[in-house]
Parts: sequence; structure tokens; C-alpha cells
Amino acid sequence: MRSLAAERMAVWWPLPRRWLLLALLLHLLPFATRPALIGGDEPHYALMAHSLAIGHDADLRDDYAAVAAGSAAAGRKRAGERLEPHLRGERFAHPLGVPLLAAPLVALQQAVRPGSAPDLPLGLLGLTLTFAGLVAGCGLLGRALARSEINAEADAEAGAVAGLLAYFSSPLWFYSRTFFTEPYGWSLCVLAIAAATRRRLVVAAILLGATVATKETAALLVVPVLLAAAVTLGLRRAAVLALGPLAFLALFVARNLATVGQPFATFQPFQLGSPLRGAVGLLVAPDRGLLWFAPLLVVGMVGWWARRWTALDGAAAAAFVGYFAVTAAWIDWRGGACYGPRLLVPALPALALPLARLVARTRSSPRWRAALAALAAAGFTVGWCAALDPVSSFWDSRVPHLLAKNAPVTLLGLAFGGWLAWRALQRVGVAEVALPAPPGNA
Repeated sequence: MRSLAAERMAVWWPLPRRWLLLALLLHLLPFATRPALIGGDEPHYALMAHSLAIGHDADLRDDYAAVAAGSAAAGRKRAGERLEPHLRGERFAHPLGVPLLAAPLVALQQAVRPGSAPDLPLGLLGLTLTFAGLVAGCGLLGRALARSEINAEADAEAGAVAGLLAYFSSPLWFYSRTFFTEPYGWSLCVLAIAAATRRRLVVAAILLGATVATKETAALLVVPVLLAAAVTLGLRRAAVLALGPLAFLALFVARNLATVGQPFATFQPFQLGSPLRGAVGLLVAPDRGLLWFAPLLVVGMVGWWARRWTALDGAAAAAFVGYFAVTAAWIDWRGGACYGPRLLVPALPALALPLARLVARTRSSPRWRAALAALAAAGFTVGWCAALDPVSSFWDSRVPHLLAKNAPVTLLGLAFGGWLAWRALQRVGVAEVALPAPPGNA
């Protein structure tokens, strides 16, 4: 018999512990190879976190001047550099949620080492939050698959395998190292769902409020979650969950009225581009397309046709489709300087659910397992190449270039990723359903 501690651990991590350690080591790889803020919006978010923590204000004009004079508040690589201010008038051009979340950590760092660069603590904050989201997501997928006590353990393993494959064969892996809003958005949302399933409604409400605070478009994730909660948990519990997002909305409206006089003004006004061009680009562009960066998740959507939908399936589909549509319609669907489809990252965990449905159905199909392993290996190899050279991959993420840049690294990633994916899927394939013993048998 398993100990009580082992049984409790199996609830949130049903696979062997060595898989958890391996997942952690791989998770750290993109940041460990270059533990620094790379660029894009990262230095500006870091500077805002510093201003909130030390200056206790959101006015960055003096802070930009300090960076040009040698301050490391925007990262050690930006000290002495004249940054182009990310301001609209005197206002910060980005949401304040992520800098607010990081500000206490920056304040602690500056109390211990005044004037030090924030690269390491901000990186560790993101890595911690996203790894927690990964583990919580693996547990959630297992519970979503479980249909009875008889095969619950096998379903839990299948869900965890699907979660690992989804994470390490998609841009979710690379973005765990960044100080962008996107990894914070998806991980907070997944942790909120995990808390809600445990009936920790106040914690879940706070996490959902923090999710919306990361970026206005995060509402496209939170609203389907609340609707699914109303169906599965009841209106009263869903109303408790809604308190967090509603509290943020009240603060958002109050701040807008005080600063710009419009209650629902976003930090950047929405500009309509070409939805068709954006949709095609987000699917197949060699530097942004999901088919290049997350082929397993794209094919995994077949899992939604594999069985009858639940409220959770509906919420996941609505979250992804809504996020994809808004991103495709945005004039800058490419997301500026970044790696892969950055703007879609918050919605990618929604595709892990149909993938889990598909993975569970491969138990009796070696051919399907081989196909899924090949797709996982392809996505893993792209992420592997980016993880080992994150700076150049950030500024030039065209997948053919990533793969051709260092042939030995690419081949090693393909072999390692293929082996890992096959071993993981083999666990699902050999899972046995525990049937009751026939009467009269000893």
C-alpha cells in the first residue's frame, strides 16, 4: 500500500518523480543558458516594476533618464542605453498588472543589493509561476479525463503526459524565461482553475483577478472560465469567482476616469488590421505560425471530435477561438520583436485539453502514438534550438533558420525529444484498466 504522502502527491503529479525532476530541468533551460532580460517590452516592464517598488509611482520619465545615465533598473544589458520610452503621453503604454506583481520582489532585491539589475529575480519569478502552472495543468488534465474510479489512475497519467507534451513542444516553454505578460496570464489562469476545482474559491477569485490584470485580452480567458464554473459549480460559486475580476474592473474603470476620462480605455487602442492575413500568418508564417512552433497542439485539436463535449471543453474552445480571432484582427498580430506567436501564448494551454483526449485514445493504437511522438519531437526541437540560443532566436525566430543554424544541436534535439515523447506516450499505451476480480477467484 502507498503511504498517505505518496497518495497526496499522486493527486497533483501522477507520474514518477524522476519525470518531475526532468521537467524542472528542461523548464529552467531557456533561462539558464542566458539569465538576462533579452529585449522587446521586457526592459520597460522591468523599469515600471522598479518605479512602483522604489519610486512608488508610475511615471517613468525620470526612470528612462536614469537608465540612460547608467541605472540597471531596466536590466543589466540596458544600463547606459537610451531606451525609446513606451509611453502614450505621460502614461505607460502597457498594463500595470505584471509590474505590480513583481514590484514586491524588486523592492526586496533593492533592499538587499541596492542598484542591482532585476534580471535574475524577475526571471526566477516567471519560472516559478509557470512551473506551478505546468504542474497544476497536468493534474487538471488528468481529472478532466477521469471517467470512473476504475481507470482514474491511468487517466491521470494520460493527462499529465499530455500536459508535458503540450508544454515542451510549444512556445509555452520558451516564454517561461521572459518578463512578458503572456506567461503570467496563462499560468495565473490555470492556477485559478486548479484552485476552483479544489473549492478554494477565494484564492481562485484572486488569481482570476490577477489574470485579467496582466492584459485586457485576458478577459477572453476568464469569461469562459466563469461560464464553465456556473455550469459545473453552480451560480453561487461562480459568483464568488467573479468577485476577483469584478474588483479589478472597478479599479480599472476608476483609474481610467481619473486619468483619461473614459471608463473602458485600454492601454493601447485596438487597431483593426486584416483578420484574414493575421489568421493565415498565425497559422503558417515561418516566424509566427502555430504549425511551425506547435504542430502537436494544432493536430491535437482533433481530440475535440473524439468524444462528447463537456463545459470545460466548451470553455477551452471559446477561450482559444476568441483569443485567436482578436489576435488575428489586431494590426500588429506579429507581436513586434519576439519569438514565435507571442500574442497567442496565453491561449495555448486551452489546446492541451483536446490533446489529452487524443492521447488517452492512443492506448490501443501504436500508430497514433508514433504520430503524436513525431509531432511532439518536431515542436520540441524548435523549442530546444531556441532554448540553447535564446537571444538570436528572439530576434530572428524563423524556424528554418533556427533549425539550420546548428545542425548537431538540431539533430540532438530531434533525437532527445523523440525519445522523451515516445517514452511518455508508452506509459499511456501500457496503462491497464484495473478490473474487479471474478467471483470465486483467490
